[in-house]
Amino acid sequence: MVTMTQKVSRLALGAVAAALVAAPSMVAAQSTFGGQPVTLPPAVEYAAPKTTTTFIVEDGGTGRYQKISQALNEAKDGDVIKVHSGVYNEPGLLIDKSVTIMSDEQGDRRPIVRVSGKKPCLSQIGRDVDTFVANMVFVAGSESCIVVNNGEFTMRDSAVFDTDNLPARMGHILSDERITYAPVSGAGKATVVSTGQAPAQLVEVNGGRVDLSGNIVHGGTQAAIAISKTANNMGSGPSGVTLSRNVIQHSKLHGVLIDGSVNVNFVSNVISDNGNKNSATVRRRNNNRKSNNQAATDESNGGYGIYNVGYGAVDITSNQVLSNANGIYLGDESSHVSLQGNIVTGNKANAIVVRTSLVSQGGNNVSAPRGNSCAIIDHTTAGVFSDRDRRSSGKVCRN
Repeated sequence: MVTMTQKVSRLALGAVAAALVAAPSMVAAQSTFGGQPVTLPPAVEYAAPKTTTTFIVEDGGTGRYQKISQALNEAKDGDVIKVHSGVYNEPGLLIDKSVTIMSDEQGDRRPIVRVSGKKPCLSQIGRDVDTFVANMVFVAGSESCIVVNNGEFTMRDSAVFDTDNLPARMGHILSDERITYAPVSGAGKATVVSTGQAPAQLVEVNGGRVDLSGNIVHGGTQAAIAISKTANNMGSGPSGVTLSRNVIQHSKLHGVLIDGSVNVNFVSNVISDNGNKNSATVRRRNNNRKSNNQAATDESNGGYGIYNVGYGAVDITSNQVLSNANGIYLGDESSHVSLQGNIVTGNKANAIVVRTSLVSQGGNNVSAPRGNSCAIIDHTTAGVFSDRDRRSSGKVCRN
């Protein structure tokens, strides 16, 4: 089913514009003023207001579109693809036009998009592309699920999972021959056996401006969300990443990995249960300055909730970084970091490890794990951390 809705034209000029459009010719018109002939400017023709098409997609329905990819192939810039509840087995959605993909459903009724094999669930290309996604659920194959290469991308109130981290209630979608599902009682993670390989990251940012708000991102072997080294396009197009009110969990290494020259804003996220706690070891203060200043002593330490080795400005405000292998790693001397009002507690080995002196901080609630006297390990010669942070246990250990 296709419906047409009329956008309000930005060129609405009232009766004056209507009169100009109605002019019969672009040739200068002759008139008189005070009995003397004058030449009026030519009439100006204005384009008709753009119409927006809303494509209705319904799994198993009787309408024209039963796949999101079918509607996407016919959509044009500005169009809306509205998706009903259902499970959509898609070949991978390639976004090269400015569209909205959304559902009116919420919670467990949100439509589920899944792919298999080496395909992203959704990938965006094109500097002029502006995509908006809302109230959708994506299940990854063996590649990154959401990939943004450039342009602008916004995702609201959606979820991204790998097959090892599906909620038990979603087990019904694992029905193909590669995957078996063993239901578990109550809430929690499904017991899944898959012959496919889990993706390195679920959300991959290679460039562009990305805004993720109110989403759930669960899984990945290297990171749930990765801002890659190629995300270095500051000054050559839109750039920057905003993460707000997301729940980022169950990566086998890092919750969020920052490796590019992009400004990143973290606001009010919950970043928990990431990394391998069994391999995480406590880093205590060591009088051997040379070994302490080698970043490698902290890099392979079971993973971090937030792992920053990028070169941009990173603003980390009012987040909860809880129960990860380690809490926060601030690792590059050129990275400007603001760390304000965060809760960094319950992490297995180290709460905060600092290797950049370009840090402003205050009002954080940081606690050391059991057996570690250091809540914050400051490897900088500047001694950037102060007593403005609340520490229920542990202290700032400076090297």
